[in-house]
Amino acid sequence: MTSPATDFRFVPGARDPRFATVLCAIAVQEKATLVVSTVTEELPIVARMRAALRERGVALCISDPPGVDVANDKLRTAEDLERAGVAVPVTFAAATPHDELAEALGFPLLSKPRFGRGGRGVVVHRGADDLASASPEEVVWQEFLPGKSTT
Repeated sequence: MTSPATDFRFVPGARDPRFATVLCAIAVQEKATLVVSTVTEELPIVARMRAALRERGVALCISDPPGVDVANDKLRTAEDLERAGVAVPVTFAAATPHDELAEALGFPLLSKPRFGRGGRGVVVHRGADDLASASPEEVVWQEFLPGKSTT
């Protein structure tokens, strides 16, 4: 199968301070009418570019920045959904002491990056020793909800 996409442009990574400027310049230069960002780390930045791009005739397929910020933050997402009455896994912030996590959640329990990354970086902790070696990065801790495999 052939792709109708024949031209590609490279932009700096989302964490690079030049990202927004370069993306905007390419969109204007190429006379883009729509930008669809699919990289998790880009979404909060692109959401904040809406006004600048729309002024130049470029539409964005993205929510307003406050909604994107919540969706990009797993802790805020869990808290907001719980307040709205939606069932979510029990969730704790990164700074929660390990003994408190073990008591509240039992084992196994999960750690996952708080921001972005989709499903990457999820770790199942099966015991106290495993938990003690957990990465110190910004994570959320959640109860482990086993499911049945469909395969």
